[in-house]
Amino acid sequence: MIRSLHVTATALLLSAASVHAQDVVASNDRILLQEVMPTLVGTPIGAVDVAQAPAPGSSTTVHRADVQRALTQAGLRESVKTKDIPKSVKVSREAVKLTRDELSAQAQESIVAAVTPCDLGEVRYPSDVRLQAGPRTFRAEFNGLRSGSLTGAVFIEAGGRETRVPVIATLVCPPPEIKPGTQVTAIAQVGPVKATAPAEARQAGRIGEIIRITNRATGASLRARIVSSRTVEIVP
Repeated sequence: MIRSLHVTATALLLSAASVHAQDVVASNDRILLQEVMPTLVGTPIGAVDVAQAPAPGSSTTVHRADVQRALTQAGLRESVKTKDIPKSVKVSREAVKLTRDELSAQAQESIVAAVTPCDLGEVRYPSDVRLQAGPRTFRAEFNGLRSGSLTGAVFIEAGGRETRVPVIATLVCPPPEIKPGTQVTAIAQVGPVKATAPAEARQAGRIGEIIRITNRATGASLRARIVSSRTVEIVP
């Protein structure tokens, strides 16, 4: 009798959800069934992944067929009756605008870390960036550090979505510890066994960077991480 009442109550709640389906706001990078059908919040069925959430500041429509497809993939197709699923629900995603000045202040630390040991000068950013609302983390990437203007990117993670923001930074970099043609000692270690061989750098680089070298004994081209101005370590 109790089980019968529970099933009846669930059916009534699902029916209510189909009648009163309203526009909803996605809280993460994926749209869950509980966002399409709020009465399922906190249930295993509610956690079913239905679709990709829209980009911040935009919206998408989830149709009944999308929900049925997701339930089928989760092996739960029989758990929800077709008539209880809303025909369609508009799902939007909140966005906030990060101004150029705000981006400069918040991304500065990640850019400084990415360009070390170079000194950071001027950084040019887009006029503004639209992001998902919520806490943010920043990381920056620049390849082939050198003095002058260098194009890189700041990656901002917010609300489960990563946004790439191109930036141009002016750098003043110290001379590389190794230049093309520098004679170095290459170290290769496999387990407890360590071997060394004479090699020649084919690229410039600083300590910690990976460059191409040539084994002088065999002529093989290898990748190696710079350990010092005269030593490199072979990497896969």
